[in-house]
Amino acid sequence: MKKIITFTIILMTLTACSVFQVQKTESAGTEVLPNMPNPAAVDCEIGKQLVIQTAADGSQSIECVDPDGSGGYMPPESTEEIANWWGVIKSTGVGAQYDDYFERQDLGQNYISFGIDSMDPAVQAQIVSLRDTGRIVHLYGTLFSNMPDYNGSQILVERIEVEG
Repeated sequence: MKKIITFTIILMTLTACSVFQVQKTESAGTEVLPNMPNPAAVDCEIGKQLVIQTAADGSQSIECVDPDGSGGYMPPESTEEIANWWGVIKSTGVGAQYDDYFERQDLGQNYISFGIDSMDPAVQAQIVSLRDTGRIVHLYGTLFSNMPDYNGSQILVERIEVEG
């Protein structure tokens, strides 16, 4: 019995004296994790690029812009006039929160989807009749951000032109 007690005391002493390696990390918020995307890049629309702008005081900001320099990130509850955006109107699945959306296709292979509606009853009827037809439409109106619609945005359409 004395041997077991002696062995236990020696084992506890060795365990207490062992060296633990603690990994040193930088202060919160500054640690760079591998394979972590730039948060600003995550919100930048496909087909656009991030531009870093430096102010006179040395502070920097990042903006998501079209390659030609137009457009950019839309802060919540902002608007942008649109003209000749083309794509198709699709319906959402049965039981979905919203009834339809516009899939913008004039940006190449990367499609972006927006909720779609109109204040004009004739345009509203046109939207309904064009759902899931695959026909290319050109939209004119206003894009609203941070809206309770498909993908958090909505195009309020004033006019639709149908190809063919």
